[in-house]
Amino acid sequence: MTLDQTPQRPHLTFLTRSHDKKPGSASQAITLIPRELLENTPELATAYDQFVNTRTARNTAYREARQHREAADTSRRKYQAAVSDAVRNGGDTSKLTDKHDDLIAKAEAAEAVGRNADGQLLRVGNELGEAFAAHAHNLFPAIEADITNAASHVATALDALTQAWSEYAKAWHLRRITGHAHIYGGPITNYDPNIGLPNDVAPALKVMADRLNDLDTLKADEAEINRFRINGN
Repeated sequence: MTLDQTPQRPHLTFLTRSHDKKPGSASQAITLIPRELLENTPELATAYDQFVNTRTARNTAYREARQHREAADTSRRKYQAAVSDAVRNGGDTSKLTDKHDDLIAKAEAAEAVGRNADGQLLRVGNELGEAFAAHAHNLFPAIEADITNAASHVATALDALTQAWSEYAKAWHLRRITGHAHIYGGPITNYDPNIGLPNDVAPALKVMADRLNDLDTLKADEAEINRFRINGN
């Protein structure tokens, strides 16, 4: 086969051949996909719940630790102020208490729980990432049904917008014709009922309409990536 006969690789829009498949993971700050999508993938749902519960426990522990430390600082300031006031007024300071140390101990205990959860979160995040990669294709049907349904609504809306603009534009054109006659007289302005979308609007609507074909393009990209990984060219 000559150079001119070498088949050209299909153009990819959403994917790239240069990215290899990597181990799954999930960062602790990630915003996850809706839980209801996972009802038919129990293994993925379990990994999802473990990650969410572990992250919640971690965040709760660190939040409680901050609250305890803030309370400890407040307790120390109030105690010192109370002691100063008692000394100044000749009062008894023996009954004054400072909960600072107890609150610091609670904060440190909560921080220890948080640090333990950090390690667990890394593990369950990796497990969630692997489960997500393994089961993601099982989520396609429901998601693609939503895409198709939404695309139908968008297409209908675009058609309605184009038709509504046509009606508006014809009425506006008539108003300009009659207004011109009223103000200036002279030759009657030609009436053109076939007025299209404004030049700055039509391209935007076309782009939106073209985007409704993105799912087919993405599927073609995915098929090409799978073919490329098998054949290596």
